[in-house]
Amino acid sequence: MFIIIRHRAHRRFLVNTNCTILLLLHYIRRKVRLHKKETIDLCDEKTRTMKFLFLKNLRDYANKFLTARRTYYVCKVKRSKPVALRKQCDALEKKRLKILRIRQMKEVLAIDSFVNVSKES
Repeated sequence: MFIIIRHRAHRRFLVNTNCTILLLLHYIRRKVRLHKKETIDLCDEKTRTMKFLFLKNLRDYANKFLTARRTYYVCKVKRSKPVALRKQCDALEKKRLKILRIRQMKEVLAIDSFVNVSKES
């Protein structure tokens, strides 16, 4: 099973997916002339989704995650520093807590209005 890899200005090549993810990513890095330590991933041209191959078990076969005869783009993955990641997590947690507080307030208001209606009856 083969896939098409596109990179740079309209350059592309075929890749056999009947190999481990580790071997596939190493071959693609070499083919597009990236450093061995650069983290890359593939993005599906049709669905525009990243495959997150670098997070999978590198000993799994690539054909489990990639569809034959599809075109994929090479994406360079830039990891943020732990401090920036911590800030993002804190901001997301604050938003989550705010949403929870709003939901709780709506529940309290709904209960209060129900109690007021039942007292008037």
